[in-house]
Amino acid sequence: MTEPLSPRQLSVLAALAAGDTVDQAAGRLLVSSSTAKKAIEGARAKLGARSTAHAVALAYEAGILPVGEAR
Repeated sequence: MTEPLSPRQLSVLAALAAGDTVDQAAGRLLVSSSTAKKAIEGARAKLGARSTAHAVALAYEAGILPVGEAR
């Protein structure tokens, strides 16, 4: 990872890890779906992930998305 994930990127990934869809995550975080999607894209790029699920897995592996804090 070249630079740390932003708080928004972390919160969106955490919501997705908890089982939310992008739209649900956006609603929970009070942002637009477009903002949530941009956060995911940025997180994927920073983590070098091939997909959103891969980004969540890499965030867990790196210890930046703590296990058990999904909701």
